[in-house]
Amino acid sequence: MAQMILRLEERFGVQVSFEDIFSAPTVTALANRVETLRKGSGETIRRIPTIEAADCAKADGPQPVSIVQERMLRVERKLPGLPQFNLPFAYRLQGALDVPALRQSLGSMVRRHACLRTAFHWRNEAPTAVVAPDVDVEWILSMKNLAMRSGPRSARAKELQLTRAKLEVQQATLEPIDMTRAPLFRAHLFRLDTNDHILLFVVHDIIVDGWSMVVFMEELSELYSASVSGRKSKLPEPELQFSEFARWQRQWCTGIAADKQYAYWKERLNKVSLLFNPPKINVVGELTARIIERPFQLSDELVVRLRDFCRSQGVTLFMTLLAVFKTLLVLRSGCSDICVATLMANRGQLARESVIGPFANTTLLRTQIDASLTFVDAVHRVRETVVAAHAMQELPFDVIAARLAKETDLRPATLVRIYFVLQVAFRRSPKLRDLTAQPFTFQKARTAMPIDCAWLSMALQESPTGIKGICALKKDLFAPNADRDWIADYLAVVAKAVANPDRELGRLCDF
Repeated sequence: MAQMILRLEERFGVQVSFEDIFSAPTVTALANRVETLRKGSGETIRRIPTIEAADCAKADGPQPVSIVQERMLRVERKLPGLPQFNLPFAYRLQGALDVPALRQSLGSMVRRHACLRTAFHWRNEAPTAVVAPDVDVEWILSMKNLAMRSGPRSARAKELQLTRAKLEVQQATLEPIDMTRAPLFRAHLFRLDTNDHILLFVVHDIIVDGWSMVVFMEELSELYSASVSGRKSKLPEPELQFSEFARWQRQWCTGIAADKQYAYWKERLNKVSLLFNPPKINVVGELTARIIERPFQLSDELVVRLRDFCRSQGVTLFMTLLAVFKTLLVLRSGCSDICVATLMANRGQLARESVIGPFANTTLLRTQIDASLTFVDAVHRVRETVVAAHAMQELPFDVIAARLAKETDLRPATLVRIYFVLQVAFRRSPKLRDLTAQPFTFQKARTAMPIDCAWLSMALQESPTGIKGICALKKDLFAPNADRDWIADYLAVVAKAVANPDRELGRLCDF
């Protein structure tokens, strides 16, 4: 949906909202809506002002950090030397790899995107970003030879080699990243054989989000292919850098538009219900409770029926899957006031589309749903919630949380106890010329970090091969085997809901 909105802006020069899309469900209706916007007639459209060059002219010396970057920096300052923000992306590359071309491509990526050349420092108790003019590419990419000795290689020997590779990858993901030295990402290349390598990127969350990694992989693929073939890259120069956005965001958050969005969220979250009443556990225990993760997958047949249902109702896959999750929360808690946190891309402007940086913003989706509603009714209520929240996603959650903490008795951490996310193939493999690239699976070291506020999260990923998910929860705060129960109930509700969408929610699951 976000991509469609950006393409409409690129083609017709107008900013189209989620509300515009859903109020014009046919091609003809949407064309009429776009024409109305082009003529400047009709009702006033809520817009985020364009980031003008004058707003973000580069100042000498340190650059401002964004709101979300400041939060991460303050956590890092209190808890230094932990890999809490390390994001690993590992791929197995089979074929003739041109290592110099890969190194050159990484260097080009760093030069293209200022965020990849940014380090962070503290000056007068304030965090600042320092963009380096260049960085040492040789330092970015490290190489390690895990190849076996020449001669016959048994299946057992190859298995042991892969086991060692997984351990090496796991160890590399746990190495802390120095915030004061750019770039804040590392590339590790493990050689298994002449035409068999594992490429690992470990990226600090302070310089990327999921969308950024799609940009990263697509551009790296183009740069590598261009280097190997000896041609010039087809990539245009970036129109915007994240440091420019950060400067603009600081200014915008002090203005009238930000105040209006805060007023919306303050009213929207007034007297919000808390679904989970914690056992007698202190704050430290709540934050550091051990997290368990369990993967699951929706069957191909169920995914087909899901997509058919979405088309018939004029809703997105995210809305339907979120409605299922909210249904489960209603049935398990007996509460009809359901508030769930999610991540929105926050890239509503065309200029942000190809920028690497942490734009994603936590957004709260509060919906009134009770067990007497049909699933179709519940989905359309969720759609209204998502559309309204999308129009108000620019104000950083950290700003909302800080102001709510001062002005109300609400504890912001309670708002993000439950998360639901649908990712669209953010961890896609690079497409490198003459190489087959596949995700390299390894056991991620998931330990409790003192920044984990979510008690329960459901993260699904949509890809051409289907829909996978991970249910994560804090073990000490739930009954034994709760993760298995949540997954089983979620899959059961999905199947029953799309098969009988006019059935009442209370009849979709048996406990």
